[in-house]
Amino acid sequence: MKCFELVQRILEDTYASIPGDDDQRMQLVEEALATLATRYNGDVDMVGGLDFDNPVTRFAYVCCYLPAHAHWIYELVQWSRAAQACLARSKVRIACIGGGPGSDLLGILKYLGYRGSSPPALFCEIVDGSLEWKQTWSDLAFSMKWPPRLNTDFVVHPIGSGREWRDPDRFDKADLITINFFFSEIAHLEDAADAYITRLFRRIKPGAIVLFNDNDDPRCYTRFDALALRVGMETLSSNSGTRKAYDQAEQVNELGVFRTKFAKYSPRLTGQVAWRVLRKG
Repeated sequence: MKCFELVQRILEDTYASIPGDDDQRMQLVEEALATLATRYNGDVDMVGGLDFDNPVTRFAYVCCYLPAHAHWIYELVQWSRAAQACLARSKVRIACIGGGPGSDLLGILKYLGYRGSSPPALFCEIVDGSLEWKQTWSDLAFSMKWPPRLNTDFVVHPIGSGREWRDPDRFDKADLITINFFFSEIAHLEDAADAYITRLFRRIKPGAIVLFNDNDDPRCYTRFDALALRVGMETLSSNSGTRKAYDQAEQVNELGVFRTKFAKYSPRLTGQVAWRVLRKG
């Protein structure tokens, strides 16, 4: 499963939904890419406020960040025997917290594809605060060669709104949970962000595995670690450093015309990342 090839298909659909002619669209996208480059400069965004309901912002995010974020989930599964054992079962339930465009699930499917054996029956809840990501995920899902037994649901949890848990979920049944560059997205919400993650940890079942990737910024990972410790999560692995989205089968040129249009803003291929594998005790 090639992330860049799938991303190129999503970009085609998203680009078409941006108003204006091609010159106007290019200007809007370049402005959004410049904003993301400034906001996602390796630190935790303590301001917040990016409008993912806007197709321009979603286009810029998918173009620059989805391939790397998917690859780093794939990589984290490769490093974790506990995650691999979970995915070796005949049936697996997954919850991707903040996984709006489907990047986390894409990383898991990439691992299963490279593993080569018959994939398990999968049910995945993709959770995000922006309902508009559901359309992006739908476009991605339509472009994929689905494993024969994969079902998904999209759950809207607008954290900080007072309506976080109104959309029903089944986190209590999840075997594998991903929190992939999400805690830094909600960190500016402070108490509301901490309360959301704390409730999540308390609800998941004993033995569930949590995969965490985020920016290597202590304002992010020290808070996350403290929340995990408070509810008795067991840390199976913990590290930080430079990560690369490198795979010989993946070529950034598969982004096609968009690689040329927005050559000034290359997709993220390296980052300073903190990562954790946790298990609910």
